[in-house]
Amino acid sequence: LSNMLGISLRVSEPELSALDVSQIPLIFGGSQKILTGIYLGFHADNVPQDNPISYNGHLLLTFKIDSAYEMISILTEGLAVPLDELAKITDSIFSEIGNVFGASFISALSNSVGIRILVTVPSVINYRSNAILEFLHSKKKEKDGCALLIKTHLFVEDNSIEGAFILIPEDYRSLLL
Repeated sequence: LSNMLGISLRVSEPELSALDVSQIPLIFGGSQKILTGIYLGFHADNVPQDNPISYNGHLLLTFKIDSAYEMISILTEGLAVPLDELAKITDSIFSEIGNVFGASFISALSNSVGIRILVTVPSVINYRSNAILEFLHSKKKEKDGCALLIKTHLFVEDNSIEGAFILIPEDYRSLLL
């Protein structure tokens, strides 16, 4: 991504923790906080029959709304965008960020378990954190469960932007086997 954009882009060492999916709105300060989320579904392809673990689930890359638009401002600096095109360009940039970071994350997971995992096309969501949780619930078969929270900072040029990956397995119980 750095080469494609011609800017310095780094990612900090991630902080990992597990949490109940109902706690997701609290990650960024409450259920009414506005977030930008980039959603990708994922599913395993060609899993051996004797493997009891489900590698299907959901990945959400989230940013506080002010951080998200700070990143967009940096990435589009000097780009002349007509005002009526700005929303489409912004969503396109967020989708590409989701593609690069989300697909890289899922690819690393896939390589570590030796199973091909495919991702869906990213969806960009700008809304309150509780509505994003409801969106995730609508995608999941089970409404309870746990998630893996991966907090990180993206360093774009000299700016630090806080973000988080939220990995929600479709069947978290299979991971306990």
